[in-house]
Amino acid sequence: SVGHYLPEFTGNGKEKITVRDLLLHVSGIRDEYKTTGTEEEIWKSICNTEVKNRPGKKYEYSCLSYVILGKLIERISGEPLCVFAKKNIYDLLCMKDTGFQPNEKLRARTAPTEKREGKWLKGNVNDWRNAAMGGGAGNAGLFSTGIDLAILAQVLLNHGIYTDSKGIQKRLFCEETFQKMVAPYKVPAGYRGLSWDKATGKPNLPPEFFPTAIGHGGHTGTSFLVDPERDLFVIVLTTRLHLNPKNPNIYPTAGEIARITAKMFQAADQPKNRID
Repeated sequence: SVGHYLPEFTGNGKEKITVRDLLLHVSGIRDEYKTTGTEEEIWKSICNTEVKNRPGKKYEYSCLSYVILGKLIERISGEPLCVFAKKNIYDLLCMKDTGFQPNEKLRARTAPTEKREGKWLKGNVNDWRNAAMGGGAGNAGLFSTGIDLAILAQVLLNHGIYTDSKGIQKRLFCEETFQKMVAPYKVPAGYRGLSWDKATGKPNLPPEFFPTAIGHGGHTGTSFLVDPERDLFVIVLTTRLHLNPKNPNIYPTAGEIARITAKMFQAADQPKNRID
C-alpha cells in the first residue's frame, strides 16, 4: 500500500490504494487539492483528499498519482525527486540537458509556453499546481531535448542497458523490471503499462504499434513513444500552448506521425532497422 511508505497518506478510504493503483491510474482518488501555500501545506491537503471510487473500479488519468509517486520516491531515497532522478538516471545516461528547474544557461534555450502574470513561462513548469509545489513534483516540470530523449528511448529498446562513448555498458534497470514495465495491464478503460500508455486505440499511440509498445504525452505538446518489437522510437516535441493556449491537443498529430513512421518499418520477424 502507499500508506506503508507514506503513513500520513491514510484515511478517507485511501488505506487500500497501492503503488500499482497509482501507476495504472485506478486509485480512485479525487484529483483535487490545495494549490496555494507552501509545499508542506499542499502535501497535507493531498493527504486529506478523499477517495471517490473504490481502487481498481475506474480508470481516470490523474496528475495527482504522479505527485504522490514522486513524494514516495523522496521518502524512500531521502532525496528530493529532482536530485534522485538526476543522479540515478540523467547523469548515468549522460543526458546533460535533462532535469527539473533548469539553470540560467539551460533556461535560455527552453521554449516558452503560456503567459502567467503578463510574462512568458520560459524554463518554468507550465503546470500551475506543480509550480505551487516548487516546480519539482512528479507530474510535470521536466525539461529535455530530442537528443537526450533519444538516449532514454534507446535504453528502453535495449531493455535497460546503456552503452557510453567508450563502449562501456551500464544497466539502468533489470530485464524483469523491463518486462513488468511494458506488459499490458487490464484496467476498466482497456490496457495500460505501469505509468505508460499502451496501443489501445488512443490517438497518441496508434494500433499499428505492437502490444509491448509504450508511450506518454505532455500537456504542453510533447510525445514519447517506444516500440521494442520494431526497435523503433518516435519523439515529437512542440510548444502547442505558445501564442494560443486553446490550440488543439498534440496527441492526434503525434499519433499520425507515429503511425506513418511505423508503416515504414518491417514487421518484427524481419531484420530490424537499428536506430542509434
